[in-house]
Amino acid sequence: MTLKCLILLTSLFFYQNLSAQNVSVIDGDTLKINNKKIRLFGIDTPEINQLCSKKELQYNCGIEAKEFLVALIKGKQIKCLEKNIKKYGR
Repeated sequence: MTLKCLILLTSLFFYQNLSAQNVSVIDGDTLKINNKKIRLFGIDTPEINQLCSKKELQYNCGIEAKEFLVALIKGKQIKCLEKNIKKYGR
């Protein structure tokens, strides 16, 4: 089951210390924490293999979105609060 969550980057009042757990970034709006998919609430990024165009040049905006999320959470502790579950169990 994939949960849609609100991710807060903070250094105080953690429900869990996720840095000690198995956390990976799947794409720009999805994390995997201990083999559980977590969707970020209110964020919609390009799909991992999606191409975008800028000034007639194509680039892999899906990979860029993933890399941005990796950089955003790197070395940080994360608090994940369950927001809601929508269709498809996410």
